[in-house]
Amino acid sequence: MKDTNAAGRRISSAEIAEKMGVSLNTVYVYRSSDRDKSPGPSRFPDPVGFEGRTVLFDENAIDAYIRARSDTQGRAGRPPRTAPRRTGPTAPFPDRIREAIAAGAGAPRITTLKQLAETLQLNNVTFGERMRGRTAWTADERERISSTLGIETSDANLQVEQLRAERRTRREEGE
Repeated sequence: MKDTNAAGRRISSAEIAEKMGVSLNTVYVYRSSDRDKSPGPSRFPDPVGFEGRTVLFDENAIDAYIRARSDTQGRAGRPPRTAPRRTGPTAPFPDRIREAIAAGAGAPRITTLKQLAETLQLNNVTFGERMRGRTAWTADERERISSTLGIETSDANLQVEQLRAERRTRREEGE
């Protein structure tokens, strides 16, 4: 199993797990989830061979992968958004809320989405459902958002209304 080639020693997933200090299952997760990434040091290396049914990897490539992963320390949480949000009056309602709060429209009382949710007396789940367009904002909530943040709320439920219309159409077509 300890074959060598020009690139370096070949190691198995079990040896990678030991080297990284993680479970074998975690190595399998890295192998499958990193497939979407473009080639580079932060993508799990491709196999270089087999020994029986055991997949082997180049140890130098694995070491580079481990270094690339460790370089991301200190950046906990969701990775930064890469697609720019639409801004201005034509932006989707949730983006206009975020933009207004970031610009300080609700200050000093509201400086975060969490504070807005508390002001609207919504729990995190309900507020998240509203922001994702899955449930409708009430008239009272829209009025409080408009008066607090100074943004237009007439299209707040546009996405919910569109989804409901689509469901209605599908139901009518199925009858």
